[in-house]
Amino acid sequence: MIRFDRDLYLLMILTLFLAGIVALGEGGWLQYIRVPLVVICLLFFPGYTVICVLFPGKDDLGQMERLVLSFAFSVIMVSLIGFVLNFTPWGVRLLPCLISISTFIVAMSLLAMYRRYKLPPQEQYAPFLELKLDSFTQLSVLDKVMVLMVVLTVLVTAASCLYFIASPKPVERYTEFYILGENGIADSYPRELAVGKEEKLIAGIVNHEQRNVTYYMNIKMQDIVKSTKGPIILRQGEKREEIVKISANYPHEKLKVEFLLFRDQESKPCRTLYLWVTVK
Repeated sequence: MIRFDRDLYLLMILTLFLAGIVALGEGGWLQYIRVPLVVICLLFFPGYTVICVLFPGKDDLGQMERLVLSFAFSVIMVSLIGFVLNFTPWGVRLLPCLISISTFIVAMSLLAMYRRYKLPPQEQYAPFLELKLDSFTQLSVLDKVMVLMVVLTVLVTAASCLYFIASPKPVERYTEFYILGENGIADSYPRELAVGKEEKLIAGIVNHEQRNVTYYMNIKMQDIVKSTKGPIILRQGEKREEIVKISANYPHEKLKVEFLLFRDQESKPCRTLYLWVTVK
């Protein structure tokens, strides 16, 4: 029989390690550690610490009961933490959830250590692994069912983790296109134009297409192309802001000014913006 009395120390170290690699963001080899650690942290650690606080003695609860109740209490505790966060200014988001669950696990681990160390050493609970081939056959029917349920849960969770890691994540491909006033503020568009006078605007383009893209921009008034910008070649993630000028030679009560953005050699615009102006 193998006993391990440093389980709570290891649990806190893994929790803090998980918080660190999640804070580092996605990418790299850490993503293969992050997913299984998150699953274990959410489905086992919170409940295990609660059970250790409630039952610090080795004879307070059986090994199999501890395992099953740890999964059950983990679901309850994580759901309760999410419910409480939903009514706070932080909301149910990654960082608040990570901090809250990690704090809960560390706090309950420290409390469990205090409760455990108040008992005589021979009465303190410590996880153990008994390596006997016939140990399963000696269990009661209820214990056998619980063992099989735990094993099935672990296998399904592991398979889900592997599928999540192996499946390629869909990458969103889009182009960001916006119009600002001359001073760079969105609400400072010109509402009126003087006949024959040019007004300056800022047209912004951000490439999120996961490739290099050549853009062209047309400015239309009354379905007539007044000017063209381009080619504007942007790499993935690159941003460009261009000064554009609009003017009208005749009075107009409600003139529609359109900004059409074309991608590569496509005949249809990928993005369209427009303004309504009065020409006096």
